[in-house]
Amino acid sequence: MLRVARDSLLDAGRPPGPGGRTPRHVLAQASAALAAGDGRTARDRVAALLRSPRLPLDVRVDCWLITTGAELADNNPDRAHQALLRALRAAKPERLRRSLLEAPAPVRRLLREEPALAERHAWLGTAEAAPPTATAPVFEALTAREGEVLGYLSQLRSTEEIAQAMFVSVNTVRTHIRGVLRKLAATRRGEAIRRARELGLI
Repeated sequence: MLRVARDSLLDAGRPPGPGGRTPRHVLAQASAALAAGDGRTARDRVAALLRSPRLPLDVRVDCWLITTGAELADNNPDRAHQALLRALRAAKPERLRRSLLEAPAPVRRLLREEPALAERHAWLGTAEAAPPTATAPVFEALTAREGEVLGYLSQLRSTEEIAQAMFVSVNTVRTHIRGVLRKLAATRRGEAIRRARELGLI
């Protein structure tokens, strides 16, 4: 979610976080605190960032996702739900799927387990709407394993999570994903999910 190493180069023009640190630096510290089980520290660090009116949108989304994780860690499901809802609302205008797909596992699990959230934010599991075109035929039926992988993909699970759920290697899952994409004439996971829904496969 944080992509700190890569994004540190983008922070030069951004407003500093608490103590003069860049927002990504503060996010990294909050993420580390959350990973260590210190939800309070994680929540306090991002709360300081969220008070900034000039906070970049992607950073704001990450802040709310960390807040969601912190509330879950502190057994506050209602507050976690509200924080996740704020993250989704912030991410929707620019379709910032990546932050949500790379959120901590408990946050992604909450999103999967909340049907109302998933229904209201269907853009998470679909590609951008394209102009109407002729529907490409499916030339091959999916195997049972490919169908299982497709189901997990529609639940926003990562490759590693799918491998754990299926008791197979990550490379095996990647092979199945390539098969799904090829058979559904898709180039991305979101496109494959949209196509599968159109065909009634999920």
